[in-house]
Amino acid sequence: HGRCMLCDMDQRRGDQASLLNLKPRHSINDLCRNVQRLDQGMFEQSLLAHESGVHLLAAPQSFTEVQPISAEAAERIMRFARAAFPFVVVDLEDFYHREQLQVLQMCDVALFVLRLDFTSLRNARRTLDYLQQQGVDQQKIQIVVNKFGRSKELRVAEAEEALGVKFTYYVPDDPKSAVLSLNRGTPVVSCAPNARLSDAIGEIAAAIAAPVSVGAGA
Repeated sequence: HGRCMLCDMDQRRGDQASLLNLKPRHSINDLCRNVQRLDQGMFEQSLLAHESGVHLLAAPQSFTEVQPISAEAAERIMRFARAAFPFVVVDLEDFYHREQLQVLQMCDVALFVLRLDFTSLRNARRTLDYLQQQGVDQQKIQIVVNKFGRSKELRVAEAEEALGVKFTYYVPDDPKSAVLSLNRGTPVVSCAPNARLSDAIGEIAAAIAAPVSVGAGA
């Protein structure tokens, strides 16, 4: 679907570089150390290109590099990203730190991933309530059911009733393809293009990309 930036804002558990088999020299924290001096050129030099066309802004590779990111820094980085790429995907760490909430409020689409079990639905209900209280537009949130089709999972109708929302996407339980992708450091759509998991991810990407014009961001 064209050039895309992937921003890993999960500082403590960020693994996007490993999943793409990339070895970044810079991280999002490097940009945030001198946020007042940050410009478009510095931003683009911090990205690492993957053969797929994805450009990664990585999370820190060491816990010693982790430092707070301000909401101001997050906003500046997102604005530079939108100016450079037609699509920007951000992997968030949580929903309550100020910089994470700032990105949620700026995004066009927020994919909320859950499983069809009691614990996941309980946490989803608490999170959705919190985001609504923080003023995040509920219309931009789309529910993704992950590992769909597992034995003994809750019925979709029951889960939708419990959350009061309709689910948008379903990603099948396909551990063989997922583990292959993880261990190779290769996107599943590349190493297992015919897998059910790849089909589901491709459908989600196509649906999100369709209404977005080039240069508008995502």
